[in-house]
Amino acid sequence: KNMSPEQMQQMMGSMGGMAGMDPAMMAQAMAQMKNMRADDWARAKEQMGRMSPEEIQRQASAAQAQMSAQAKYMLSASKTLKTEGNALHARGEYRAAAEKYERARSNVADHASGEGADLKRSCLLNLSSCYLNLGEFARCIESCDAVLSGDASNLKALYRRGQAHLGAKRYRAAASDLEAA
Repeated sequence: KNMSPEQMQQMMGSMGGMAGMDPAMMAQAMAQMKNMRADDWARAKEQMGRMSPEEIQRQASAAQAQMSAQAKYMLSASKTLKTEGNALHARGEYRAAAEKYERARSNVADHASGEGADLKRSCLLNLSSCYLNLGEFARCIESCDAVLSGDASNLKALYRRGQAHLGAKRYRAAASDLEAA
């Protein structure tokens, strides 16, 4: 059974410091709770029932710190992967670069922070460049579409998608994107 918004708000209020939790961490916590089974909820309820408000606060603070550290680690690792991908791309090793960008992008897929969203967009743009250079036009278009779904006027995405349409001999679509860019 999932918690209702009212139950979530009541639980958050009882945890004091959790009310100020970073929205990205709250989204991560909610995603993890979505996968809980009924027996998991019952066990959590039983454990929390035996805890004092202070202990609940300590546990919540520890969980928040752990999630923050994990999010920072994933963001840092993704930045490193992107940097490695950039070096591979510069050497013309597009397949290997695409693998790095894809891993970096998937690491931050659920990262709701602005920095995570920027990194995801950057990796998608870099992936589109790799796919374009590899002649994988459909995958290039897919990456550009993902960028454009969040930023409809992104010039790099429009230009690369236009080039991919051109490579795929879709001349009208190519002209439309290239004109917009």
